[in-house]
Amino acid sequence: MAHYLYYVEAQEKEGGAYWKFLKMDDDQLFDTIGLDDVHVSKIISEIQNPQLKQKMKERMYQYVKHTGISHFAGVGMKELLTQEQVRDCIRAQASNLCNDIANEEAGGSRALKINGVGSFISYLLSSEIDDNEKIELIDSLITQINKMNYPDIENINASLIDICRGNSIIFDELIEKYANKITPHYFKYLEIEKDPEYILRKAEQFYEDKIQIGIDPRISLGLEIEANHRIGHGTNIRSQKGYDYYKETSDATVPLGREIVCPPIHDKPEELSRICALLETMAEEGFYYDEKSGNAAGQINIGLDYLNSAKAVMNFYE
Repeated sequence: MAHYLYYVEAQEKEGGAYWKFLKMDDDQLFDTIGLDDVHVSKIISEIQNPQLKQKMKERMYQYVKHTGISHFAGVGMKELLTQEQVRDCIRAQASNLCNDIANEEAGGSRALKINGVGSFISYLLSSEIDDNEKIELIDSLITQINKMNYPDIENINASLIDICRGNSIIFDELIEKYANKITPHYFKYLEIEKDPEYILRKAEQFYEDKIQIGIDPRISLGLEIEANHRIGHGTNIRSQKGYDYYKETSDATVPLGREIVCPPIHDKPEELSRICALLETMAEEGFYYDEKSGNAAGQINIGLDYLNSAKAVMNFYE
């Protein structure tokens, strides 16, 4: 409705849309304004009637508190809510999330619930409440999740705590508290991240085995490696020496995994050893092939530029 996208003076009169706004329940408000705090805040700022202005602010506060503050754009919140009301909405959403997780009978996908917690944590980290309160709320959510005895709880803990890496105070405290409830793969990932020569040293060990495939060394191979992951962080390849030309991307076939596009290699021990080291490191970090879904795969592009005669082609196929 236009009068909820921009201020319309006539709607401020008794019986107008802005007075009707006050009588809408949360479902009606959602159908009317959705999660748009931007336009509503601008409209309220232009309301001339101080009583109406205050009542609309109060109605929005109740609506945001019930709906979940992290779902809104947030741009207009400073106009709509006091700092104490924002804090109250944040605490209410954390409490609702805890209750939602605990209430398995209410149904709902576990994955969606965990994703909802992750989105809330991201919002919480960007909010203006202090770090101690953020830690308290995040801890309450992770504690509730750990009460549910999910089979992959170590990965869930790691994925939620990983969201906090941008705040070292919060991250370090949570890592210390949940150290025994986090998958070892994640700690290996953190260890490798701090060691830019980790994969290169591993490649040197593979080189000693003089690995070869047994094909013409003039043939170039372009590998694309897809692998699943239960946490969702990437590999450490960008921070590793000697792997500058390896490209890490996401791929729809492995939603939480990664695809590694390797530069052309040949059947030479010094080049194959780097691939072996990369694959072993990815396994150490928790990347895997899911035999049940079979969604991850590898792709090999073969460069055959040297096949410039009929004899060369026949030799290749033989």
